[in-house]
Amino acid sequence: MDSDFFQKWLTVVQKIKLSQKTVSTLQEITGQRDYAVSELVAEVPNHYVKPSRTAERIAQMGYKQTGQALMEKMPQTKTARSADIGEILAAEYVRREFKYDVPINKLVWKDSRELALRGDDVIGISISGNNTVRLLKVEAKSRAKLSTSTLEEAENGLNTFKGRPNPHSLLFIAERLDDQGQKDIATLIEKNTVKGFRVNQIEQLLFSFSGNNSHDLASKKAKKYNGQFVRHYIGLVVEDHQNFIKKVYQEIVNKWKKKKK
Repeated sequence: MDSDFFQKWLTVVQKIKLSQKTVSTLQEITGQRDYAVSELVAEVPNHYVKPSRTAERIAQMGYKQTGQALMEKMPQTKTARSADIGEILAAEYVRREFKYDVPINKLVWKDSRELALRGDDVIGISISGNNTVRLLKVEAKSRAKLSTSTLEEAENGLNTFKGRPNPHSLLFIAERLDDQGQKDIATLIEKNTVKGFRVNQIEQLLFSFSGNNSHDLASKKAKKYNGQFVRHYIGLVVEDHQNFIKKVYQEIVNKWKKKKK
């Protein structure tokens, strides 16, 4: 996926900045739909199966069976697909626009393709030269029509564990990094998790992907928020929300069906 994917696909239509809070609403740039779908068709499978594993399967089983294995990992219901694409877009947005690393694609470890994996939706991690760890705790919501109650649900998620990421989620990330041979980073995350993160090491992001413009709803929430953490509200609006999601997943299926070698 392009490093400037979101800038090519979307434009900021509304933005406000309050004390320790920002609210931004983004909409599609006219004519960029095909580009967005094409980029997501290439990227979304990497959130279900590690690219290295996909390459191994192609070598061992061929394209057809590799594609069939991928289909078994991807959700089939509208609700599950919507939830997954919301998390995928949030993770990629954090990587590109917030410049935090999202070290693992969490959906790889789902034990049911139709059910959400427990824990924080996305955690961004930044490690400075002096080994200071900073975290971005993310709650992602995807709805055809975003409502106040959905925003409240996301805010409640951000407020759990005193506003810090779920320790279990952080230790899960550390274990996966250790499995990948990144032992120093894994140990650093584990030590900070046990010690506890300070307020100035944490930012929060409420990321929404919806068919309606929820800027006013998010702005009202932001104005009422008086917590101690820097909090961002990002709303990505695609009016035909469900059709967009359907198109992305259908094109992934079509792509793998067409591959013959």
